[in-house]
Amino acid sequence: MTHGLALIGCGHMARIHCDQVSRLDNLRMVCAIDLDLDRARQFQTNYGFERVTSDYRTELAKKDFDIVLVCSYWQNRFEIIRDCFAAGKHVLAEKPLSLYLDEIDTLTTTAKAQGLKLRVGFMERFRPMIHKISELLKSGAIGKPLVYSFVHHQAPRASGLKSGWDYYKRLMCGGVTPNVDCGIHKCDMTRLWAGCEAVSVFSAGQKLAPDSPANNFSHSVYTLADGSILTLEDCFSNNTEPFIHMTILGDRGRIEFEYAGNHLRATPTSEEDCIRVWHGDTGCTETFHTPLRQKPVGPQMEEFIREIEANADMEWHYQNVRQATEMVIGSVLSEQQENLVRFPLSPEDLKAAKMFLTK
Repeated sequence: MTHGLALIGCGHMARIHCDQVSRLDNLRMVCAIDLDLDRARQFQTNYGFERVTSDYRTELAKKDFDIVLVCSYWQNRFEIIRDCFAAGKHVLAEKPLSLYLDEIDTLTTTAKAQGLKLRVGFMERFRPMIHKISELLKSGAIGKPLVYSFVHHQAPRASGLKSGWDYYKRLMCGGVTPNVDCGIHKCDMTRLWAGCEAVSVFSAGQKLAPDSPANNFSHSVYTLADGSILTLEDCFSNNTEPFIHMTILGDRGRIEFEYAGNHLRATPTSEEDCIRVWHGDTGCTETFHTPLRQKPVGPQMEEFIREIEANADMEWHYQNVRQATEMVIGSVLSEQQENLVRFPLSPEDLKAAKMFLTK
């Protein structure tokens, strides 16, 4: 079965998606939609979209596509997705779906009520490296995991984006920190591996640039229900170099893992993700390579199409989205209030968070 795709928002992440999904045999690239028609026309040229427009509402009335890929900024996703559902369209949206839990609940409830599918871009779950680490942890390769540690610094000048720092500033509008925009993936991954929820978080942050809309350096420490901890440090800044260091420490060893790419790592510019397992009982190290050159958005779309065709129950995914989002909302609240925040967030916490996370 062939599905028609409309794209809303022709920016950086949309390019990453379209580089892969435009090659799928069962997907037609129907319409590219952006307020900037020149950008939409560039997507038409690059990816073969049949038409372009700046008015997504008028486009939603048309019947030659059934899937909408929403790559706008989070502040207007709720309204866009609600309109897509009203038009009977399935939606794959970039993360975060929203930073207001009531909006997430409204969208997932609407999708279920109308028999539509919604998937949010938690693409790390489609990365072979993440699957391999899951196997290693399940096998007891490092014993009981006790610490999940993620450090991820991103430098605009090294990102290859023409807009550079302006792009990262737009990501941080409305009080969004790098621990929200980037860290939500790590929260999702940690929940996957630990199999339990966070019980508390304490966060601190800094503005490393005077024109940053929010703290562009954030460090959070989460305590999980099984007693393990997640430390999460993200940075968007011209005052750093691209740097990623990801580690899981257990009571019998350590797993270090790194993405392919041009950043500070043991094997710079590698075209493969890499996992190193240190076994504490023997002192030996195993190394695994999992090929991946691009973010796994193609496999994500393929799975979404299968879910649509099978009319799959998406409740498990909606709960993952909600829980990971609640974790990053809690980090912003802790950072702003300079205190420990406990989960689940109370109605008062959510009300306070909306003072810091604004549209």
